[in-house]
Amino acid sequence: MSESEQDALLDKIESRRRWRAFAVRAAIAFVAGLAATVFAIVAIVQFVRAWNAWPVVIGSADIPVGASWVAFLGALLLAVLGYIATLRD
Repeated sequence: MSESEQDALLDKIESRRRWRAFAVRAAIAFVAGLAATVFAIVAIVQFVRAWNAWPVVIGSADIPVGASWVAFLGALLLAVLGYIATLRD
C-alpha cells in the first residue's frame, strides 16, 4: 500500500469518526430537548394545579397543594437543565 493510499484511508477513517461523534452529539441533544419539553409540560400542569388549588385525591389520600409547588419547581429546574444541555456544543 502506497503512502498516498494510506493517507486516503486514514482520512476516510477520521471522517467517519467525526461523523459518528457528530451523530452521537445530535442524538444526545435531541433526547435532552425531548426530556426538557416533557418536564416543561409537567411544570406547567403542576403550576396550573397549584395556582387554582385544584384538589388531588389518590385513593384515600389528599395531596396537598404545596406538593404541586415543589413538583413545579423541580420540573422547571429539570426543564431548564435539559434545554441548557441542548445548547452545549
